[in-house]
Amino acid sequence: MNTTVLEKIQSELERSGCDAFLLSGGDNMRYAAQVHLPFTDEHPGLAFVLFAKGRLPLVLSPSLWARSWERGIISDVRAYPGSLDATHAAAELAAFLRPLGLASIGLDMNRASVALRDALGEWALTDISAAISAIRQIKSAEEAAFLEDLAYRADHAILGAAHHSLACDARAEKGQAELIRMHALERGFEAVGYNGISQSATGAHAKDYWAESPKFGIGQGKKTARDEMNRLDLQASLNGYWAFGSRLMTMGWPLPEQTKAYEGLVAMRKAALAAVRPGATCADLYAAMLDA
Repeated sequence: MNTTVLEKIQSELERSGCDAFLLSGGDNMRYAAQVHLPFTDEHPGLAFVLFAKGRLPLVLSPSLWARSWERGIISDVRAYPGSLDATHAAAELAAFLRPLGLASIGLDMNRASVALRDALGEWALTDISAAISAIRQIKSAEEAAFLEDLAYRADHAILGAAHHSLACDARAEKGQAELIRMHALERGFEAVGYNGISQSATGAHAKDYWAESPKFGIGQGKKTARDEMNRLDLQASLNGYWAFGSRLMTMGWPLPEQTKAYEGLVAMRKAALAAVRPGATCADLYAAMLDA
């Protein structure tokens, strides 16, 4: 898959009228370099990935971060000294680009800081945000297989954590959420809890999801009661790709009304899958689920 990602970006560059593509933004860099860099989200505009025609891709990074790129797929890392400041980083980038003889640069404007745009004023800039978005959204067969593997890992992590409660005893929501996180890490996911989240929610808590729940949705001290439904969730990433999994668990056999509700959920999922086709929107899938 490493080759696939680089080839997709390089092919788009060759089709464009640009001499180079410059990628910034944590999500773009994680995708292009295939390395987990959570600090690029908290400190944007300090590192860049450059694809130039006739050259191998390279990374320009603060010297403090230089070794963090070693696990990625881009081996050419150029480190610059100085403070972690976006204006300083943009000036270092401009100084690096001048000797390369580039006339036009494609830039993801949605992730370009004001300091970066100002520093690149001497080059002709083209907005490639739509092209980069399409590259990331339209998956190759290899990427699709990788996503399927991540979905399996996420589901396996949730089931592994659920086993502890079902085979031993009911756990508090916080403890169950931590078990999901631990099982996700065991299956190779990155920094779950920082770049992702796990959740166990029961009873009234199950009505809330991560954005609305207390403490970012991490379950509280309540234990799952007998005949009560527990929703177990995991959202985690690996090499810039994300997986989301959710399972429902009851302590003891599910009640008839719980079984009926779950069967309705299965029907909605089947309807959504049947509606998936090229060009279908999320709204189309949602409408199909409501009609199920």
